[in-house]
Amino acid sequence: MCFFTLTFTLASAAAVEIHSKNDAKRIFATTFSDWKSNLAEFQKHGSADVAVASQYEYSMIANTPDGQLLVTPSYRQGSLAAPYRITVTVISTGLVHNLISERPDMEVLEMINGWYTQM
Repeated sequence: MCFFTLTFTLASAAAVEIHSKNDAKRIFATTFSDWKSNLAEFQKHGSADVAVASQYEYSMIANTPDGQLLVTPSYRQGSLAAPYRITVTVISTGLVHNLISERPDMEVLEMINGWYTQM
């Protein structure tokens, strides 16, 4: 199993090329209440699971053919109108895991850096 975690703040999301800037902007504009409501809908329809990391951090866990995708916006008490950061974690158990587990650490770091710059 392989883990990759990227953390974005509103400033870094605007500064870094991200595949879907609209998705990032939408999440940064989501209130804590709306995020929890969206998660409840995902769970209700079986499209994602939810993990509660802390009082103001609820993660969406989506299963993919090669692992899981976790998206966790982090909110602060008294500032629930928008998250101050978003953490995206990819847990790979399939093809990507096999690809990475067979390579030297430095080559894996170069691959991850390449993926990051492409995002």
